[in-house]
Amino acid sequence: MKKVAYYKGCLASLSAKELDISTQALAPKVGYELEELESVTCCGAGDIHEAEPDYYLHLNARILSYAEQTGSDTLMTVCNVCTLNLRQANYQLQIDESLRERVNENLVKVGVKPYSGGVEVKHFLWLLSDGEGYEALKRVAHRGLKGLKIAPFYGCQILRPSKLLGHDDPDAPSSLEKIIEACGGEAIDYPAKIKCCGFPIIQAREETALGELIQPIEQAKEAGADAMVTPCPLCHLSLDAWQSKLKKQTGKDF
Repeated sequence: MKKVAYYKGCLASLSAKELDISTQALAPKVGYELEELESVTCCGAGDIHEAEPDYYLHLNARILSYAEQTGSDTLMTVCNVCTLNLRQANYQLQIDESLRERVNENLVKVGVKPYSGGVEVKHFLWLLSDGEGYEALKRVAHRGLKGLKIAPFYGCQILRPSKLLGHDDPDAPSSLEKIIEACGGEAIDYPAKIKCCGFPIIQAREETALGELIQPIEQAKEAGADAMVTPCPLCHLSLDAWQSKLKKQTGKDF
């Protein structure tokens, strides 16, 4: 068993509790011992990053410090947005020693140990779709998707910027397809699987956001999908709960 620090973020604690429950159940079966981080905050998503970039950096440095204190070299996430925010903050802190020193001074003031930069942030999807994790998944996976056509939806913040995220090819990813097939399903291809779900702008520009959202849902349905799967709880919320908004706007029932 490889021990990893587990940061579940906000939604897996609240409206998407099934995400945490399934992660906790699956991880030991594929060789990962989860050490859940306590007393950690939201990563700030894109909102705090845009409004208060230095505050965002401190929030994420605090999470990274707690992860480092577990003794693991891996911080595991289950959300695209958390993955991007933590990896971006981690990159800044690792390459800029003076920045890390300043942030650490502030962490110490609030009783948090300094962060040395020794943690790598990885989405659970990445651990499942590569190497030993994938071999273990193929051994233990329930074949419950057999006979179903499944549309993978990656979303944007687990693929781009690719230099920062670096796991999948941002134009032709394959990790979700591998997992779908390991669970017995048939992965279908469609152009919008790598698009944005519209979530980041729903409050400011709902019509534009729904214009983004309709593309993957409509294309997946036209390709014969029985279901969609996504590694991001925010994408899940958009694709699932906001179908009612799409129906009201377009008259189409997906």
